[in-house]
Amino acid sequence: MLRQIAKAIRHHPMLERADPLWNALRKPYHLALGFGGYGTKVLVGGRVAVRIPPDLSVWDLEQWEPEAIDALSKWVKQHPGGVLIDIGSSFGIFSGSAMFLAPKATVIAIDGDLESVAATRRFCQYAPAPCRLTAIHGLITDAALPCSLTEAIARTEASLLATGARGTSDNLRYRNLNDTSKELPRYKLDDLLVDVIGSRPTLIKCDVEGAELHVLRGAVCLLRKLHCNLLLSVHPQYGMMERCGHTVHDVAKFLEDLDYCIEVLAIDWEEHWWCTPRVTSGSSDPGSLAPVHS
Repeated sequence: MLRQIAKAIRHHPMLERADPLWNALRKPYHLALGFGGYGTKVLVGGRVAVRIPPDLSVWDLEQWEPEAIDALSKWVKQHPGGVLIDIGSSFGIFSGSAMFLAPKATVIAIDGDLESVAATRRFCQYAPAPCRLTAIHGLITDAALPCSLTEAIARTEASLLATGARGTSDNLRYRNLNDTSKELPRYKLDDLLVDVIGSRPTLIKCDVEGAELHVLRGAVCLLRKLHCNLLLSVHPQYGMMERCGHTVHDVAKFLEDLDYCIEVLAIDWEEHWWCTPRVTSGSSDPGSLAPVHS
């Protein structure tokens, strides 16, 4: 309620541009939101209750991709001991939602922005057993030097320690395969995870600003072995996919060749796809999926 009242005041036409006032009030406001030391409660996508650090509640999380959050929620509830691979985790919305929904779920969050990796950890810090989160700094692609998950974790820890990344809301940025920064690690999903997950039900959430096909090409073994469900954000607008060398039709054809069904959950500035392997289910409805593994 405090957040809703504060947002209404903050965006009142007569007060919206009073930045000096809001800068002065920000710290006491966050202290009030986090009173008691357990973060502030937010209903992500209007569906999933999480507790997060107050400074990460600045976005309108209650309206965040409700169709995708709903699909995630249904899948996690059907597979409470499953694995979420959150590629392009940003500040941890999907990772945290999965961890609050299912205390036995395991989350592997990956992002090319080191501050976002730190923010994902912070977003999930109040979840039951936060040690279930593995956060990796790097870009996922189909052309990278072999690297194990253990090595990627060690690199991430070293980078976090060296940079002192704090994961605050004002330091986050989007980075994808068009970023030519040489310090950005690049990994194939098959190298990191194909021998690690075992036979646990697995959902891959992917939001990589146009590089979707590169991610999928580097995960062929994983997809064939585990028949993972996919929650894809596909970016045909603004030439994002073309800059990465492919089109939305290329992504659809790739998935169809792997015998996946595709359902478009919603379209805003990107398309949200739910993709189901036909080998495990005859339906692409996330509310009626059969378990991937018994």
